[in-house]
Amino acid sequence: MDGTPEQVATCLKEMHQQGKGILGMKILAEGQLKTAEEQINSLRFVLGQGCVDAMVIGFESSQQIDQILERVEVALKS
Repeated sequence: MDGTPEQVATCLKEMHQQGKGILGMKILAEGQLKTAEEQINSLRFVLGQGCVDAMVIGFESSQQIDQILERVEVALKS
């Protein structure tokens, strides 16, 4: 999965169409996406593919869970 995001998305869509479950990982670039805008853009891209069945996001505090839930809402509405 060393291709561009677009190449990877194409591959994942094909796999999803074949009935395979797609698990999104490193959605926030291993914690490197720090700002709300960066995180929302990443979530918007992933959720907009229509092929990701679940995501794994690591948290260091319960506050981060609330933040990401809010950002997922924003990403889904835009």
